[in-house]
Amino acid sequence: MFWVISGLVYSAVYVAAVLALAGHDHTRLIVGNVGLFLPPLATLAVIVRRRDDWVGRERVFWTGRSTRSSDRTRSPGSSGTSSSS
Repeated sequence: MFWVISGLVYSAVYVAAVLALAGHDHTRLIVGNVGLFLPPLATLAVIVRRRDDWVGRERVFWTGRSTRSSDRTRSPGSSGTSSSS
């Protein structure tokens, strides 16, 4: 629920700032672009801040593939040995 309220407040502030700067085209452009850039920056900040909490969690999403580098070089279904048939 916190994210919904935060999103609505952000949207209201963004719209109010852009409307308040209606007569100043260059400033409105800068404020609008910075305002649109803030949500991706917030997402990246959360990811960077919490990346240690998520160590090992990639296995939940990538269960069919190995995370070892030696397994990534082999083709699927190969045992790692070559046959000359």
